[in-house]
Amino acid sequence: MLIQIAVAEFERMNTKGATEPVPKSPYMSRTDWRALARLCKTVNPKRVLEIGTAWGDTTLWLAKNCPEAYILTIGLTLEMCLPCTQGSGDETKSEVEAGRAFRGTPEEARISKAFADSMTLNKDSDLLTPKPFDMILIDGNHDYEHVKNDSILAQKLLNLENGVIVWHDCISEKGVNKYLSECGLYVFHVEHTQIAYMHNRKPEQA
Repeated sequence: MLIQIAVAEFERMNTKGATEPVPKSPYMSRTDWRALARLCKTVNPKRVLEIGTAWGDTTLWLAKNCPEAYILTIGLTLEMCLPCTQGSGDETKSEVEAGRAFRGTPEEARISKAFADSMTLNKDSDLLTPKPFDMILIDGNHDYEHVKNDSILAQKLLNLENGVIVWHDCISEKGVNKYLSECGLYVFHVEHTQIAYMHNRKPEQA
């Protein structure tokens, strides 16, 4: 179930905003970056999982706004990308280029980059153990089956006391929108953004 939340209400619930300059990116709008930063500040995660590394701009933004977090970002190798990106112009997002945005930054020390098809992972995969994640960003393959798989996996990996799952492209991508509309979870779409989220809060935080 996808429930729209007004920006004013979202900001009332998530009071701390970004302190870093908002990046310029063709993949996220300024409002998307700001909404993601507010969720980071609210949760203050210690362990973050990102599904979908690409250039690593979002990875770096997560690291800047989650200063105490270890971040695991999972992307695809060139060989994994080719079946679904042939001719799209995305072929250059190889293992050499993936994560270039955070390469050489102070934040890189807290980031681990891995290459895997998320469809092959489960909660017991060595890559994902031993502790749950406080924040999980799903922004990988946007087709319905991948989004469903990644979302179910995220629910199994999430810190149930104070964890948040974030989906990007929740309106523009049909696969993401279809899954979130049908899944039965209470997922909030932040008005005027492509950000949707589900937040498990401790009772005193609700």
